[in-house]
Amino acid sequence: MKLQLPGPFIARLLPGAAVLLIGIGVAGTLIATTPKPPQAEAEERAHAVSVQVVEPGLRAPAISVFGRLEAASVTDLEAPLAAPVTAVEVREGQWVEAGEILVKLDATQVRLDLRARQAETRQARAELASLEADAALAASMAAEQEALAEIASAKLARFEELYERRMVARALLDEVREDAARARMAVARHRSELADYPNRIARQEAAVVRAEVAEERQRVDLERTRIRAPFAGPVLVVHVARGNQVLPGTPLVRLADADSFEVRATLPGSYASRLRRQLQDGVQAAASVEVAGASIELELLRLASAQKNGRSGIDAFFAIDAGELLELGRVVEARVTLPAEPDLVALPVQAIYENNRIYRVEDERLVAMDVEVVGESDSGYGYRLLVRSPELRAGQRVITTQLPQAMTGLRVAPIGKRLASGDGAAEGNAG
Repeated sequence: MKLQLPGPFIARLLPGAAVLLIGIGVAGTLIATTPKPPQAEAEERAHAVSVQVVEPGLRAPAISVFGRLEAASVTDLEAPLAAPVTAVEVREGQWVEAGEILVKLDATQVRLDLRARQAETRQARAELASLEADAALAASMAAEQEALAEIASAKLARFEELYERRMVARALLDEVREDAARARMAVARHRSELADYPNRIARQEAAVVRAEVAEERQRVDLERTRIRAPFAGPVLVVHVARGNQVLPGTPLVRLADADSFEVRATLPGSYASRLRRQLQDGVQAAASVEVAGASIELELLRLASAQKNGRSGIDAFFAIDAGELLELGRVVEARVTLPAEPDLVALPVQAIYENNRIYRVEDERLVAMDVEVVGESDSGYGYRLLVRSPELRAGQRVITTQLPQAMTGLRVAPIGKRLASGDGAAEGNAG
């Protein structure tokens, strides 16, 4: 069924609808032609940063490395002879001085042997004295022996003359000849003995020396029953106890030489090369460690000739005179000062990005620069890193603030008061 409106009703609606449509059209036209206000542009933000005016110059870089205290000389003192241990005077970890008694061995047998050697020495000396006396007596009798031989020769000559005159019998002449021959033989024998006395005395003197050496050896063995420290240092290990029977070569005590204490530290290859050149030139590297609030100086002794497996650097050995302050095996932090180098700039750690980049300020915007970190520097301004770059020039401003969004072109606003330039002097500019 359709609803049909009467004709007069429609005729009354048409004028109103036309007016409404005209009004909507006029309003749309006004809205479309109305001018829009200009939109405000967003202003670029300037990040507040601290800056430093750099001055490249001659500076000595330093590095901090960890090292271990070692001893280059460690000895195991051994028993010099077979004997029971009567006393152990030290304990592991104890510090001893040179000459201090560490272990005592039973010396009874050694003392008995020493008495026997002393008796042998006295006997040898007595025999030498007797031989020297015999030699002196024989020398004093030489003239008498010669005189007796001359008398026998003269008597023989007279009897031969008498025999020619037929005044003595042949038998008597033969007896005189026999006496003269004996006299000559006695003289020859006496001369031979005199000539041999120096040899006999020399042999006996050698016997005396052998006896004295044997006696001295026993004295040394007696002294060696007292095992003494050959040098000052800590006792590392005690191998025996009182009552142990030891044989020659039995280890008794392990001892480290305090004069051989050294710090072994691994240096990066580049630093090691510079130190090696410095050492070859006879220039001593400055190094130190802090122990119990005191600074102990180190002396660079040598550098390893090769890298060890698993290590990226070169071992350096520093002599240290720490006495009883340090124990072997302790890890210490050593600070090593390298030779001074030109064109280095000291910057705080906050100025370094990703270990090799800094930012300078130009026209209030950042400019990235690649740098080489050469070492550290402890100046009056605190801890600093020394960097080098061919792009760094005196008077340039480098930011010393860590910005997470730092990049070339970023707008910054240096803040703070301008300070005197130097190693770590911050410089600010209000804009």
